[in-house]
Amino acid sequence: GFQVLLVPVAVCVGSLAFAALAGLVLPLGVKDSMAAASGLGWYSLAPTLLAPYSLTVSATAFLSNIMHELFSIVAVPIVAQKLGYIEAVALPGATAMDTLLPVVVSATADRMAIYSFASGLILSLAVPVLVPAIIALPL
Repeated sequence: GFQVLLVPVAVCVGSLAFAALAGLVLPLGVKDSMAAASGLGWYSLAPTLLAPYSLTVSATAFLSNIMHELFSIVAVPIVAQKLGYIEAVALPGATAMDTLLPVVVSATADRMAIYSFASGLILSLAVPVLVPAIIALPL
């Protein structure tokens, strides 16, 4: 039901909030950190959208999204066992519906495939909207 939508919303809000906090201490700054994080794990689209804005932010987005996926491959089984299935679904971000779907399902339960696919789909649809919106912020 409606609860399926809460996972991607929480992932999106949490990712952008923590990116903003990280931007306070990183040399990139708040806006650029949020722009790099707005890829939500989609390592091929976000850097492409960010390249006209800044090659540095584009490269940062690419590397952070690749590291996000690699970290998720390792961490999803641990998170599923120690914290819970919903948390494991939330961890991969946009890649929860494609490359990490088998990892999530094998670490959780078959019924979590719906949550994982829905979360990844919604986050993937959000990326082409979020990246330009954050670039346009007057920060």
